[in-house]
Amino acid sequence: MSKSCQLDPAPTWLVKDVCGLLSPFISLLFSKSPASDCYLAEFKKAVVRPLLKKHGLDAIQMKNYRPMSNLSFLLKLPERIVQSRLRTFWDGNCLMLTTQSAYRQYHSIETVVMMVYNDMLMAADGGQVSALCLLDLSAAFDNADVGHASVNKYVASVCAMCKLQRVLNAAARVVSDTRKYDRGLSHLLHDELHWLDVPQRVQYKLCAAVHRCLQHKAPQYMTDCCINTSVAVRRRAFSVAGPAAWKSLPDYLRDRSRSFDSFRRDLKTSFPVLLAYTAH
Repeated sequence: MSKSCQLDPAPTWLVKDVCGLLSPFISLLFSKSPASDCYLAEFKKAVVRPLLKKHGLDAIQMKNYRPMSNLSFLLKLPERIVQSRLRTFWDGNCLMLTTQSAYRQYHSIETVVMMVYNDMLMAADGGQVSALCLLDLSAAFDNADVGHASVNKYVASVCAMCKLQRVLNAAARVVSDTRKYDRGLSHLLHDELHWLDVPQRVQYKLCAAVHRCLQHKAPQYMTDCCINTSVAVRRRAFSVAGPAAWKSLPDYLRDRSRSFDSFRRDLKTSFPVLLAYTAH
């Protein structure tokens, strides 16, 4: 949090520089406020500015705007404190829905898209028909289109792996300033740029997701998928492909006590060796 508002008594950078001096007083203030059920009148003010709902809308029409409140940085601190306490209480008493992903640790658009796509693939492999309904809230939330883009991107990555590999090869040529038919593309990708091929990248992401699940750093709906699935089911869904990719790793990589950064680093560097081993 580094932005400042004209309501702030001092710039945010200055407060950060003397945080050791001010933090005891700020902590006392925000601890007393919830306990006494009293909120200072100064913290109920905001600078409201109009913001276009979407890029390209007519700026003359007032209906195309929505209010944007610019708050003091001191006002944002108690919000985070209350949110943290509520989240701890809800999680500790199992009051949150397992499918609730917004504003929760280890939850993201990526995890939601992965599970939606997983459920659709599992239904399709089981001979069932699925329908996906998406609600467009882009008029109210600026980041709503990100979810739609992520869905399209994820589906495309599964259906057009060869095309993505060609895009990756072209990107390597651009970065290295080499021509299309120059030799040494594999050396350039793997040894110089340290990039994984698209199929390896898919396996890398699957193993990383399973590792997060095993360390309880993933949503519960993803952890529940890391179970044994019938071999009759196709290996497209995460609930099947994820455990299968994890079981293919050597024992030293499947050590659950390893930190995520250590696991991710060693997994990436081990892929050439793993591929050579599986080839034999």
